[in-house]
This record gives sequence, structure tokens and C-alpha cells, in this order.
Amino acid sequence: MYVRIPFCRSLCWYCGCHVKISRNDRVTIPYLAALDQELQLVSQDLALNREISQMHWGGGTLTYQAPDQIETLVGMIKSRLHFQADAELSIEVDPRVTRLAHLQALRRSGFFTRLRRETWRSRPAGGLIYKTDGSP
Repeated sequence: MYVRIPFCRSLCWYCGCHVKISRNDRVTIPYLAALDQELQLVSQDLALNREISQMHWGGGTLTYQAPDQIETLVGMIKSRLHFQADAELSIEVDPRVTRLAHLQALRRSGFFTRLRRETWRSRPAGGLIYKTDGSP
């Protein structure tokens, strides 16, 4: 399952995602309400014996949301859909805006079977870009 939250505080120059730029993290409230309605509709059509084995959050910047919004979203999803006990929950985070409170909210929500942190850097000679991955 893929969950997309298309909001960012600033547009990264390398990004190809369609996102809404805002410094007010409360702009996600109407989006989360619509997502909850969509989950309600979709969950009615899914077989009760169907379990989710993987959930990935991408987007935008998922830690754009306030920590309480992260926990609310996970709660909405888990209350409507069935997950395997060992389901893999993964998320992409922007280290520029991710704070300890975000990581704590994600951990309380069951994340950290996998965390991906992406950093893009300019190479001094030639201005080429390269991507580095790592874990905090």
C-alpha cells in the first residue's frame, strides 16, 4: 500500500513530485479528512481476509505533518484496513524538517521496520548531483 502526502515546506530543486508548498502544517487537515473518507469507501470493498503486508509513505515530505497528525493518519489507516502482524512499514523522510518528535510519533505508530533518509548533494567539480542514502 502506498500513502502519499503531497505537501512540503519548500520545493527541492531536484524533485519531480507534484506537491503543495506551505509553511503551515495545518493545510493537511482537509486532505486527511478526505483521505479518511476514501479509506472508509475502499475498506468496504476489500475482503475482510485480505491483509496488507507492506505500507510505504512517500509524497511530498511526510514529516511535514505535525507528529499528532502522523499518529492520527496511522490510526485512521489501521482502524479501517487489516495488516499482517509482521507488516513492513516504511517512510521517506527529509532530514531538514524531521525532528525527534516526528521519529517518536512514527515509532509509537509502528514504523521503523524501515526508514529511508535521502540527501542530495552537489559535487564540487562540474556541478553534477548524486544521491546518498543512509539511516539516522
